[in-house]
Amino acid sequence: MASASIKTQSSKYARPTVDIVFKKVFGKEQNKVCLISLLSAILGIHIKDLTLQNTDQPADFEGEKNARLDVLAELDDQVFVNIEVQVENHRDVGKRSLFYWARLYSGQYIAGKPYNVLKPVYTIFILDFKVFKEHEKFASTFVLKNRESNEVFFPEKNMLELHFLEIPKFKDLRTIPTTHLEKWMLFFRSKNNETLEELKMSDPILERAVTEIELAKMSKAERNAYESRMFALSDIASSLEYAEEVGEARGEARGEARGEAKGEARGE
Repeated sequence: MASASIKTQSSKYARPTVDIVFKKVFGKEQNKVCLISLLSAILGIHIKDLTLQNTDQPADFEGEKNARLDVLAELDDQVFVNIEVQVENHRDVGKRSLFYWARLYSGQYIAGKPYNVLKPVYTIFILDFKVFKEHEKFASTFVLKNRESNEVFFPEKNMLELHFLEIPKFKDLRTIPTTHLEKWMLFFRSKNNETLEELKMSDPILERAVTEIELAKMSKAERNAYESRMFALSDIASSLEYAEEVGEARGEARGEARGEAKGEARGE
């Protein structure tokens, strides 16, 4: 089933999984330390610095679909990382992640240069719903491998990595988490003012992130944009839920019709 309709919460904090809030925390130059911390935790690597990139990816050909990314950065080791948040499950996250990766990888300007100058591209999706329901872990990583030998394609530097963080799979802990990834997952998952206040006290970078989502410190324009986005997400959630209900009703009707037809064929 689709998630329940999204309503504006009686919280002092905005939801960081809403795209415009996510960009406010991680897509601004002055908050680069937050993005470095988050990416280091997800990728399991040490990042000295990164450069924020333009997130508008125009179509290369007439009629081709544009891509507008949430946050795009180039790491100090010359790896492009695109990080996206998605609240509603449109059942296209697999193809969407590959589309974004392909656009970024093929969009690198290498005219007159050899192909070995192409830089790796990693795509990260932070999801407020479950995708890999057969797996319990909230973090999943995919790379290119040989189907028979399980050998990684160009193991010296993965040219493709797809990372998925499924927020609902992360269980709230009784104590403040110790790893940076657990802290960030709690930041994305928690809708509790007290928990977020505790996160602020646990880490100076988390303090900056939590402060950025405080509604009282947003400008009037930011607050209006956030509330409009929440209402739009609520409409989307309702539409998805209605579509699923209609689909289920039609499926049941078809099943009943097939059952009746079989009964008539047997002379029942």
